Amino acid sequence: MQADYFIQDNQRATAASIYPRFWEVGEYGLVINEFLSFLRVALATERLPFEIHHTGAIRYASPNMVIVHDSYSLDYYFHAMRDLMGVVMPGYAYSPLLDLFRTCFQQQPWLRHCAFRNPSAHMSAVSKLEAEVFNDFVQALRTQARQQNTRAQMRKWKSDTECSQAESIGEYVPKLLRGGDRLEPIRQDFQYQEKVFALADAMPYGQWGVADSGQWAYVPARADWPSDNPESRARIDTRVAMQDRARFFANVYRDADRQILQYMRGYITKMERGTNGANHFHCCFFVDANRPKNFTTDAVIAALTRRWSRATDGRGFVFNCHKPDYRLPLKRQGRWVLDPLAGHNERQVTRLTDYLVGYFAHEKDQSLHVKPTARSRALTMAVGRASTGGA
Repeated sequence: MQADYFIQDNQRATAASIYPRFWEVGEYGLVINEFLSFLRVALATERLPFEIHHTGAIRYASPNMVIVHDSYSLDYYFHAMRDLMGVVMPGYAYSPLLDLFRTCFQQQPWLRHCAFRNPSAHMSAVSKLEAEVFNDFVQALRTQARQQNTRAQMRKWKSDTECSQAESIGEYVPKLLRGGDRLEPIRQDFQYQEKVFALADAMPYGQWGVADSGQWAYVPARADWPSDNPESRARIDTRVAMQDRARFFANVYRDADRQILQYMRGYITKMERGTNGANHFHCCFFVDANRPKNFTTDAVIAALTRRWSRATDGRGFVFNCHKPDYRLPLKRQGRWVLDPLAGHNERQVTRLTDYLVGYFAHEKDQSLHVKPTARSRALTMAVGRASTGGA
């Protein structure tokens, strides 16, 4: 029997050195939502995750059961720390909240030596329990948050984004229609398939650990077995998704569908993170309403759909907001605003502008906490062929 276990252990060790670990479908979204819940709970109370008990020379930890905002108690996140830290990858820009976490865990001297399996485990590097080190880390988060006024930074981060985007859109629509042309707004959502076609399209799962130098290092993790269901990287990596967006709009007027797309007079796109953690783009394209009659709304939508598929090498798909089963109920409710309009119709312009500001600019708890760079834009717009910037 011992020989059988020895063989199985060797097989696992061999497999772990062969198979890379990838983020599985839905896993990243679950982890980042837990990440945000942990930070909200940690900053909403002064209680520590664990109580430390002394029985003679023996010390052990017990959960403090701090529950805030219907989330898990703080001790739960001790066991999730490897995954939470794995979200904060090097080479990206983070919201003030995630940046607080990154700064604190990298500055905590003993956290890197924790296995995060048993809070009562004794540290080999220092005379502490792992629970005590985690308590120290949570306390450091609170201290740093007060010093940096992270709550105010987050409010400003959200408010500034909303205000700048609302202002940009409020100026954009009248500018687009200033010439008095008749334009048709066409709204679509650009999304991604869940599963990858090839492992090259999957996102490697990494972990922070201790390098030979004794410092933090971010390294790819290994799996015991081949990945069963890796998630499409563009759904969870903002850098890849924004590269797809750039490819979509590059040389759009010289595309294979240029006969139709030459009538596009402008667009607004907004990248968001869904409740499942998946990246997607809300888009509104403005097309010349006086185009040839054979270039119908459906024909334009089909051309945009084909182009998104090409830009993403088939990884992307489109939700068509003009489908009858989506459009007709909104029309009956008087909420449909995407009919052709002209610049001289001030009521239509105002109504469309208000709709676009509400749809694209208002915070829906889907903001991007992770971006390729601090200057990366979630909102982009263009009039004709010249970009007007974004926010």
